Amino acid sequence: MIRPAPGVAVLLLLLLVPLTGATAADESHRRILDAVRRHLQADYGDEPGLSIRIDPLDRRLRLPRCDTALETFSPGNRRRGARQTVGVRCPASGQGWSLYVSTTISLRKPVLVAARTVPRGSPLTRADVRLETRDVAALHRGYLERPEQLLGQAPKRDLAPGQVIGPGLLGARKVIRRGSRVTILGRIGAIKVRMAGRALGDAAVGERVRVENSSSKRRIEATAVAAGIVEVAL
Repeated sequence: MIRPAPGVAVLLLLLLVPLTGATAADESHRRILDAVRRHLQADYGDEPGLSIRIDPLDRRLRLPRCDTALETFSPGNRRRGARQTVGVRCPASGQGWSLYVSTTISLRKPVLVAARTVPRGSPLTRADVRLETRDVAALHRGYLERPEQLLGQAPKRDLAPGQVIGPGLLGARKVIRRGSRVTILGRIGAIKVRMAGRALGDAAVGERVRVENSSSKRRIEATAVAAGIVEVAL
């Protein structure tokens, strides 16, 4: 015969108790929900545009009143999002209990969105974006708030007007394009050599890319240093 652990058995009994009216010996639901709200407010700070909705507890739920301050905690592997769970427990000896409370978070703030269609790989400028107020708690892929964060960036795929621009959509602007002509700079001590070549891949400044020497047809690996210019060590 399988016997539930003592703590589980107590919790099951508590959940099955019919509502007969709360007593002074019962923990106040309001006290529990207030503790949850304080936990979330401390987590988010004084963020303007923050809205917290806490799901009510089952009216049949009766817990022994905790003689000490309630403790709140976030479950392991918690991720910020619109739906969040907060744990509440009574640490008092002989009164120990815990439960989880579901909440809905809304945090509205200005974020960068595409002001027009932006083709993949096109360098972003201030004219390509605008600020719009969105609920960032629902933006699981992140967001950006300042145009300066776009400097040197380009979208990895086409952006549609009004689309929120998150870090995952951007990459360093490619200054070398596959198949384009490039200048290969070689350095031998203090001597610099310039050669014509063709790019065999795409690269941003500082990235490695394979190129082909137009004269010798030799293929080598170089580092992109500027638009149309790569450098190799000879």
